[in-house]
Amino acid sequence: MDISSLFSTFGIDSQITIINGEICEVSNSNFDSKFTICHKALTFGGRDNIPDELRVQIMYENNNTVFRKYEATGNAALLGIHDSEDIVCAWKLKLSNATQGTISKQIKRKYIEEAKKTGFVQTPPNRSGEHVCVFRKEFIYFYLKNSFWLHDVLVGNLNGPFLSDRVKEISADNSIEKNRRIKGGKNVLLYGVPGCGKSFTIMTKYCKDADAVERVVFHPDYTYGDFVGQILPLTEEETGKIKYEFTAGPFTRVLSEAYNNPEKKYCLIIEEINRGNAPAIFGDIFQLLDRDEDGNGAYEITNSDIAAKVYLDGRTSKKIKLPSNLFIFSTMNTSDQNVFTLDTAFQRRWNMRMVENDVFKSTIAQKTILDTKIKWAEFADTINNLIIAKNVGMSSSEDKRLGAYFVTEKDLYFFTTADGITQEEADDRNHNFPEKVLKYLWDDAFKFTREEVFRSGYDSLEKLIRAFENAQGDKRFSIFAEDIFEVDQNG
Repeated sequence: MDISSLFSTFGIDSQITIINGEICEVSNSNFDSKFTICHKALTFGGRDNIPDELRVQIMYENNNTVFRKYEATGNAALLGIHDSEDIVCAWKLKLSNATQGTISKQIKRKYIEEAKKTGFVQTPPNRSGEHVCVFRKEFIYFYLKNSFWLHDVLVGNLNGPFLSDRVKEISADNSIEKNRRIKGGKNVLLYGVPGCGKSFTIMTKYCKDADAVERVVFHPDYTYGDFVGQILPLTEEETGKIKYEFTAGPFTRVLSEAYNNPEKKYCLIIEEINRGNAPAIFGDIFQLLDRDEDGNGAYEITNSDIAAKVYLDGRTSKKIKLPSNLFIFSTMNTSDQNVFTLDTAFQRRWNMRMVENDVFKSTIAQKTILDTKIKWAEFADTINNLIIAKNVGMSSSEDKRLGAYFVTEKDLYFFTTADGITQEEADDRNHNFPEKVLKYLWDDAFKFTREEVFRSGYDSLEKLIRAFENAQGDKRFSIFAEDIFEVDQNG
């Protein structure tokens, strides 16, 4: 097994540059930068002719060259390659005090045999408390990405239950991205009038097959710390001392879950995205929103706090980006003119989708309003046409319409004592429709044209609601002008 076949384990194209017979540089998409490798074939001839020991003998100056590279970049390794067994041994890089000749590194054959069976093993610590790592060639990427801690921390059989899924992923990130990780991640912003069914559409159309959903609601006091995470004081149970640690927010939590579970679909839902200062809430992760064709983040950022939560092996210096199995959805009410606006740079990173406000297609379309014969869809359609007609010339007139789900089925239902409740409770529940709908029409939709919509004599919302509630059946709609709803005053 030569160095080229070692790095082509997963069919990943690697560029290998030979520096000399023992040193080469390897680059591929698995590494943030080039990896410098000092390598040599394992041979017989251990210490004092120990029969079950193999070794590598390398030139001391080559060892020191790679060691200095490791100090500078962290991307360097010392490997012993077993030609016939497809086994690799790795030692912790140390500066050699030799002045000439070679230095030797040893490994007992029993660890090679164990690695052949289990995949990855560590030897017991030597006098310096360090472990030698012995592994099958398919673990080469896992080792190189984690060499900074694998020689110091004993983790046991990595091919077993402990870290097994994590190892498989780190072993070949590129292979996983191609074969295991769900693709198609995107950012979708659904907008429309209040109650048109934005949240309903997300759950029934976009997230119905999701394995996990994280939902947040933006508001004026919502911050970057709430969304991404922040450093908070924590009390240690054993000592009672206060320590400060980064506590992950919903964005970081779902990002970590998505990254570490590539075969599952994760959805982050942001409700009312324009009711908070979205650019400030997103902060540096705003750059992550660009996606490539597969749905992966097109750009990366450096954020050690987030990285510490995402990369479970502690790679805080590794850059982060959105994985293709993380989908982000948000909702925005177009009628909210008095809250934060979303600039063009922010909006262009989302697939904008208007949710059509078709009141006749809603699940409550044919439900009658309280004890009347007027159905919700008929009422809402009439009012919506009136809103547009009475607000001609206003750019936001469409945004004032009643959404298909502006009210719930419970708001439309007429409660009586036959439902097993007191009359007082029934009156209270029947109060929802006029309080929701009439108040909205009075305060917002017809704020400047009330006299054209409601009958004369109603100079306050209080009188309007009282008249609606004191009437019965279709006569409740006598509060509107005669040409809006035909009401039989004698029936």
